[in-house]
Amino acid sequence: MSGASMTGAWGQPTGEYISTYGTIFDESLTIPLAYPSGFKLHVSVDPTDAGGLARLVLPTLRLLHIHHKVVRSQSEYEQMNRGPQRGKFITIYPGPAEPAQRVVDTLDPTLVAGGYRHGPVPTTRQSDHTTYEIRAGNSGMISCYWCTDYATD
Repeated sequence: MSGASMTGAWGQPTGEYISTYGTIFDESLTIPLAYPSGFKLHVSVDPTDAGGLARLVLPTLRLLHIHHKVVRSQSEYEQMNRGPQRGKFITIYPGPAEPAQRVVDTLDPTLVAGGYRHGPVPTTRQSDHTTYEIRAGNSGMISCYWCTDYATD
């Protein structure tokens, strides 16, 4: 990334993310959504660790070529954590089990080694936020559920 302007989402190269209109998210612009449904992964981090984690995880997701979105700022993430969408700092759309497992296998050891503190465990929209998502990996920071339609959930 030599020479790339680093002024985008969480210090990422300009042009890699686009602000999703009417939301608090920046979505990967250069990586299209590969599947209409599948596993949905969330990375939850303590808000004070969000910047460091984003600078590590976002480039990794781009290298894995997996569509994703991230909360635009630490203050917006802190506010989001006070409501039903808590803990959904980075949302990843890998599709079926194999790419989802590859994401977990790639990110989780790095999250453990980085010493980041996990944030709140997300809950599912389908349960009206009464059921926690399933934890994946050993870091305590990745959770998942099966999503039947990425466009509506």
